[in-house]
Amino acid sequence: MSKDLAQLIEQKVKHEVSQAKKEINGKLSSFKDQVNVLEGKVNSMEQSYASVVKQPSVNDEKKLNIVIKGLPHGENEENNPQCTLNKVNSLIRDGLKLSNIKFLKAERKVSRDSKPGLIIAKVQSLEDKKSIMKAKSKLKGNKSFSSVNIENDIPWEVRSQQNNLRTILKEIGKSDKYRVVGSKIVRNQRDGTDGK
Repeated sequence: MSKDLAQLIEQKVKHEVSQAKKEINGKLSSFKDQVNVLEGKVNSMEQSYASVVKQPSVNDEKKLNIVIKGLPHGENEENNPQCTLNKVNSLIRDGLKLSNIKFLKAERKVSRDSKPGLIIAKVQSLEDKKSIMKAKSKLKGNKSFSSVNIENDIPWEVRSQQNNLRTILKEIGKSDKYRVVGSKIVRNQRDGTDGK
């Protein structure tokens, strides 16, 4: 009888161990599936983060751009972007006397009125852009380029904000004493007042 009891206990233990193994294997399999799903999500997030980091922002793209307004439109510019690029290079060389600066590209935008369309031009480096921005006042004294203006290429949202601030200054009658610089309204230095 003790032999039968021992066999019965042994069978019962084997059965319970077998059931426990099945349960553990099932839970382990479920856990592995969950880990695989999480790994997939992490990989997806890493890829999307990497693509966001690699994409230049609008501001990064515009850092090397300048906007040229008032440069007369040539007939050959219609179908030849190289002609626009040559025109911009000659403006910088002859108008600003900066012979060492070359542009990577220049694109004339279509004008909505009789004025020549503005040109978006991209320089090779920030140092080149700084040199141009420092020398742009020379255009006013040059007969050939006195009507040409050079500005930073800024995002539409910032331009819109600046225009709104200028409109507010005009409406309150303070546009002669204040000006818009970036996203701020500042007092003109030539105003002659000391702020009191």
